[in-house]
Amino acid sequence: MKRIALIILLVSICVVGPASAATHHYYFNGIVSAVTPQQMTVSGRDLPVADNVKVVAMVQNNGAFFEEPARYSEISAGSSVSVMVEGAVVTRVIIERWKR
Repeated sequence: MKRIALIILLVSICVVGPASAATHHYYFNGIVSAVTPQQMTVSGRDLPVADNVKVVAMVQNNGAFFEEPARYSEISAGSSVSVMVEGAVVTRVIIERWKR
């Protein structure tokens, strides 16, 4: 019985393990110094941007923070942003409008 439970555990780890490795990501925030359709520079880091990057704006209203839809074209030098990097590519940008 213990042997069967161990086999089931090992098989489930092998099946789930590779899927969780593919979702590795981190967040990085800073000030944009340059932006093009393919790349952005945030606090000195050159980051490639995914073709289907998702962009939102974080705003503050009555002490609460909200996300609003935004477009990549709204990002410019001097913008304060947080970016989600998956692999080595930016897949999500949060424009921090509340910091203005």
